[in-house]
Amino acid sequence: MSLLSGDSKTMAQLSSSNPKAGNSAPEALALNTAGEQEKRAEKRFRELASSLSEERAKTISMLRTSVSEVDSDSMVQCSSSSKRKAGNAAYKTDPPTPEALALGTADNDQEGHVTKRTRELALSLSEEYICAITQELMVDPVTTDDGNTYERMALQSWLETSTKCPLDPSVTIDPNRLISSRAIFKSIEKLVNSGNIDEGIRSEWLARKKKVGLAKAQKFFAEGKVLEAAKLGLSTAQAYMSDNYFFGTNGFEKDLDKSFEFATKAAEAGDSIGQFRLGYLYMSGTTKDWGTALKWYKRAAEQGCFKAATNTGSIYDEGGHGVQKDLKAAFTWYKKAADQGRYIAQYVIGIKFYYGRGVAKHLGSARGWFVLSADQGLARAQRFVGMMMVKGDGGSKSFGAGTILLEKAAAQGDEKAMEFLSDYEKLAEKALAVKALEVCA
Repeated sequence: MSLLSGDSKTMAQLSSSNPKAGNSAPEALALNTAGEQEKRAEKRFRELASSLSEERAKTISMLRTSVSEVDSDSMVQCSSSSKRKAGNAAYKTDPPTPEALALGTADNDQEGHVTKRTRELALSLSEEYICAITQELMVDPVTTDDGNTYERMALQSWLETSTKCPLDPSVTIDPNRLISSRAIFKSIEKLVNSGNIDEGIRSEWLARKKKVGLAKAQKFFAEGKVLEAAKLGLSTAQAYMSDNYFFGTNGFEKDLDKSFEFATKAAEAGDSIGQFRLGYLYMSGTTKDWGTALKWYKRAAEQGCFKAATNTGSIYDEGGHGVQKDLKAAFTWYKKAADQGRYIAQYVIGIKFYYGRGVAKHLGSARGWFVLSADQGLARAQRFVGMMMVKGDGGSKSFGAGTILLEKAAAQGDEKAMEFLSDYEKLAEKALAVKALEVCA
C-alpha cells in the first residue's frame, strides 16, 4: 500500500514518530515521497546487513574450513524475526499502520537481496576449490611447484602441450611433481556434503568423482593392483577379489566373508562373474538360500555366463532350500548352457534324453549330445558314447570305435568305463571259449 493513501490518523502517527517533522499534514506528506521511502528502505537494509555481519563472518570462516552447516536462509530469517519482534514490541497492542506494513514489504524485499547476496558469497568462497583450467570444483586436486592447485586430469592434458603454469607463464611445471592434495579434497568433499552449494553443482561433482575414481581403478587394475582397483569401485576387480578370497589364490587367504562382500558389490554393479560367485555362495554356503541364488544365477546367465545357466538347471533339478523341483525348467536351463558349448551341460542333456527326465526319451538325441561332450574330453561322456557304439544304441554299432572311447574314459580314471571293459572282456573270452568248444565238437 502507498504511504500517500493513509488517513489523517495514520499521518499523525507517522509524523509523531519523526522528531524532525512538525505536526502539519504537508510535512507528513513530504516525508512520504518516493525519495524518502527509498532512503528509509536503504537505511533499514544497511541496518539489517550490519546485524548480519557477525553471523556472515562466522559463515565465511566455516565455509573456508568446509565444515559449514549454517543455512543462509535460516540466518536471514532469524535476523528478520528479531527485527519483527522488536517492531511488535514498539507497537505494543496497537495494530501496525499501513505505512508500517509498506515499510515491512520493503524490508522483505531487502531481506531477499541479502539472502541472495549471502548465497552468492557462500558460492564465491568455493572458488579456492575451483580448478583454474576447468572452472569446476576439483575431484582430484594436485598441487604443483608453483604453489597452485589444479584438477589432475586437466593439468595433465595441459602439460601435454605446454609446461608453463596456466596462471603464470613465467613459471615452469614439472609433470613428474604433481602432489595429490588430500586435505583440499576432503575440504571440497565436506563443502559438497554441507548443503551450501547448488544441488546441480553437487550432483555434477559426485558424477565426476565417480568417473575419476573408476579411471584410477582401471589404471590400478591394468597394473595388477586388483585390490586397490576393487576398493575404488571397479566391478571387474571386485569380482576378481571375490574369487581370490573364495579360492585363497594370488596371495590372499581363503575368506568366504570377504568373498561374499566383494561378490555382492560386483554383482550389484552388474558384473556377471560377481553375480555367478554370489549365486554360488548362496547355493553352497552354510545358510543356503537357493531362491536368492537363482536370482543372481539368472542375471549372470542373461549376460552369457554358461556356468550360471548350468547351475540354475542343477537347482531346479534337485529342488530344495526354498525352490521347488522342476525337471522341465531344469532341462530348459541346461539346454541354454549346452547350446553355448558347455560340455557339462551337454553331458547332462544327453542324460536327460537317455533316461527321459524332463523330456521324452530319445537315444539318438542322447548319443548326439554325448558325442559333443566327449569331443571336449569329458570322461563320463566318452564312456556313454563308447557303450552306445558297442551296443549300437541310438545309432550304428561300432565295436572298435566304442572300445577306444571306453579306454580313453578309463585312462582318465572313470571306474564305470573300467568295469564295462572288464565285463566285456570276460564276455568276449567266454564267447571265444564257446566257439572253441563248438569247433572241437
